[in-house]
Order: sequence, then C-alpha cells, then structure tokens
Amino acid sequence: MSEATARAALLRTESRGGHTRFDFPKSDPAQERMQLVVKKDGDRMSVKPEPQPALPPDLAKLIKEGA
Repeated sequence: MSEATARAALLRTESRGGHTRFDFPKSDPAQERMQLVVKKDGDRMSVKPEPQPALPPDLAKLIKEGA
C-alpha cells in the first residue's frame, strides 16, 4: 500500500486540498476529473491517470458554492 501511495504521489503534478507539493503548489483544473489508478499484476505495479465522468450540474454547483 505504501508503494502505491508513493508512486501516485510522484505522478501528481498539482496541490489539492490536503495533498500539497512544494514543486507544484497550485491546483490544476485540467486534472480535476482525473484519478490515479494503481493496479498490481503479480510482482508488477502500474499507476495510470484515468479520466472520470463529469459531475452532474447540480452537484458541481453545490461543491463550487461550498468552496
């Protein structure tokens, strides 16, 4: 689990919420709907960004208003 967390953190090129990086201090709207997915196959592990579906408009509005 710790290897997966470290690999994903190294690929993330932004700061968002409690996940901050000194070398990438700002959030990146282009990465807003991307999720880093970790998969293990035997002794190998891969980390790949996968796009997520857009939020329904009513939920997106609630989130934006709460920020």
